[in-house]
Amino acid sequence: LEDDQFRPLEISEYASTDRFKFWEVQIEFRSKTAKFSFAATTNDDLNLYFGTSGIANFISPSEKWIFNSDEFNRHKIPDWVYGGVMYQIFPDRFKNGDSSLNLNGTLPWDSLPTRLGFHGGDLYGVIEKLDYLKELGVNILYLNPIFLSGSTHKYDSWDHFKVDDSLGGDEAFRQLITAAHSRDMKVVLDCSLNHVHPRHYAFQDLIKNGEDSKYKNWFTVYDYPVRLQHRPHLYSNTYKVGWDGNAEEYKTYLDKTFKESKVPVEIIHDDGPIVEPSYKAWWGVPDMPKVNLVDKDARQWALDVTEYWIKNFDIDGWRMDVAKELDFSFWKDFRKIATDSKKDILLLSEIFGDTSQWLQGDRFDGTMNYSFS
Repeated sequence: LEDDQFRPLEISEYASTDRFKFWEVQIEFRSKTAKFSFAATTNDDLNLYFGTSGIANFISPSEKWIFNSDEFNRHKIPDWVYGGVMYQIFPDRFKNGDSSLNLNGTLPWDSLPTRLGFHGGDLYGVIEKLDYLKELGVNILYLNPIFLSGSTHKYDSWDHFKVDDSLGGDEAFRQLITAAHSRDMKVVLDCSLNHVHPRHYAFQDLIKNGEDSKYKNWFTVYDYPVRLQHRPHLYSNTYKVGWDGNAEEYKTYLDKTFKESKVPVEIIHDDGPIVEPSYKAWWGVPDMPKVNLVDKDARQWALDVTEYWIKNFDIDGWRMDVAKELDFSFWKDFRKIATDSKKDILLLSEIFGDTSQWLQGDRFDGTMNYSFS
């Protein structure tokens, strides 16, 4: 190691498996910048050195790694997370606290849930059950999306700056935050910035103005005009339908999408998917056009959403949907604006697979996925 002077440090083995040995050394750096490499002596007294160019029997100064403390991210996770018990709430299915908010066609509370059916749960119902949750030991509420949307899951919001009226609107959420905080409970919001519903103002402008839209670069359009190609003659093909082959339910969903999205529909009679957007959508789902966060204006919109709910409602954390599918560089900007708005904000993500590059202290505090075997 070279910081203020050259000094050899001995590393020691602390663990091993059938294939690997693990070594460690604790270093107290004496300067902001340090150079380091590794040296080893074999059983037959051969000296080997490991640096940036690999392993050799000598090493030059230019082949040493450089550590700069100014570039090192000290990963500080909020203290309140440790020992916390988090409870996930899907608002429509938790508790109906105000039946006057029920949408037309709301299903009986104890009926079997369906993909599309609303049951009338709202944020007032969550408030009513806070003491019950507290008794269970819960001190962190994780709410699935609550923004303006026509679905039960609300990952397809068209306005990320409003709480859906069916859940009680902004006022109900403000009351929930106040009630939770008074019980020393934290509130984490779920959100997808990867995609929006076609009713989103930027996508509606794209539909109207096509290639002349000022929001053109917010999205990826394969073929103008923006439209959905529909092949209704394929509903009888169970494989094409998906959704466990439930053609009627899938048709109901598409009819709802066509009506709400205001995307022009082109009926075609060839083979292909039952519905095919002319734009990039999350996994091809027609009511989830993907947002291009490389575009600076689209990115600013996403950062504004991030900041808004922290500054105006004092939320305690974000859980970000399908984080791996957004531009990787965006999450640094996301973390900065979130932590600038609230120092002890918790930032979680949904990522499948190796998540290490998202957990270096400059993006997320933790990740989750749903892989069960």
